[in-house]
Amino acid sequence: MTMANTTFSQQIEYLLWTGAIEGKEILDLYHLLKRYKQGAIHAEEMQEAINFHNLDLFLDIPFDEDIPTL
Repeated sequence: MTMANTTFSQQIEYLLWTGAIEGKEILDLYHLLKRYKQGAIHAEEMQEAINFHNLDLFLDIPFDEDIPTL
């Protein structure tokens, strides 16, 4: 298993355990990972799909601060 495969697997596992993905999203990422391993998609496409579900990338607030309420 290459380093990218391991990294992608770990990122998907993180999304799963943090609850960022559920149900069909899990299967979709699994199928994309299989396609990547077969050479059907590039690493950039795989990372983009993972980043789409990674809410940490979109948060602008440090984790130790409260989220403002309206």
